[in-house]
Amino acid sequence: MHAFKKSESFQAYEKAVIGSERARYTYMKRLNAIDALARGFKGKRILDIGCGFGFRTIGVAQNGALSVSAIDLDEQRIKEAAFYAQQRNVENVNFRVMDATCLEFEDESFDLVLADELIHHLDNLPMAFKEIYRVLKNRGLAIISDHNRLSVLSELVRTVYFGKEKERVLTAKEVKKLFIEANFHNIVWKHTIFTIPFSNAPKIYLKFNSLIESLIESTPILRTQCGIYVIKGVK
Repeated sequence: MHAFKKSESFQAYEKAVIGSERARYTYMKRLNAIDALARGFKGKRILDIGCGFGFRTIGVAQNGALSVSAIDLDEQRIKEAAFYAQQRNVENVNFRVMDATCLEFEDESFDLVLADELIHHLDNLPMAFKEIYRVLKNRGLAIISDHNRLSVLSELVRTVYFGKEKERVLTAKEVKKLFIEANFHNIVWKHTIFTIPFSNAPKIYLKFNSLIESLIESTPILRTQCGIYVIKGVK
């Protein structure tokens, strides 16, 4: 097996996702929040929409999923994600180039559909939600995770580093409305991750931040200042 040669784009994304202790902390917390709403990945057929380089996909696959189909519009990212999974001996994943608004899967194919940091990139959200609903089995789950527009700190950081005008960021309540319009029910959500954006921070900072984060997440008047929401709908 050939060594996996990482592109500059892959390396930059890897650094942002798991390249520091703070990045790994937020990555795992987000994955765990999704896992909790899904009531575990074990034994489920899962679709991961907007998989990018596959870090989340591999995390889900390694946590007991029966199979994970992962899609993205970026062909190069799909190639690198597939090679990365192969190098890590993760065999229960399949990466494909595909449009989220025109899924090439049969009706009722999946137990769980995930879309993490995707929907702010999509032009036709109603169609994407309609397609998610179609490919889910009866009583299947859809879980959406994305940036929270209500978070002042998160929006400030995104504006400085990414250019807010390029993205369409929603609130959990706005996503709930999209779920309802697509006929989902039993919709619940959680606000999570209030991490001050320092990529290289000492452990004492992470402990302090974790305490603040727990306080904010558990306080109704404050929790909407978390940078991420994770929302679930049932078919």
